[in-house]
Amino acid sequence: MGKMVRKQIYIQDRQERLLRRIAESRGVSQAEVVRQAIEGQAIGQGRETETNPAAWEQALAFIETLHKRSAGEPRHQRWSREDLYADRLSGHDRNPD
Repeated sequence: MGKMVRKQIYIQDRQERLLRRIAESRGVSQAEVVRQAIEGQAIGQGRETETNPAAWEQALAFIETLHKRSAGEPRHQRWSREDLYADRLSGHDRNPD
């Protein structure tokens, strides 16, 4: 652990109760909870997830590939909604347990 610098901060009563409770439950000092929170923010905990444009482009390309593969192919649906409801009502979709 590096050199420590003393800081005085102002928090609300509610936050003080939370800080005390968290420190007690973790078995660490309140100062340690504050340090962990700062480190967590520094590495991204609690931050909204940033989008990755390259990942979105890759996903879009994959979706387009799938779409092109199925384009023009007839879709043979072997069931009807009524068949599904009939199976469900007759209990065929349930486990025999």
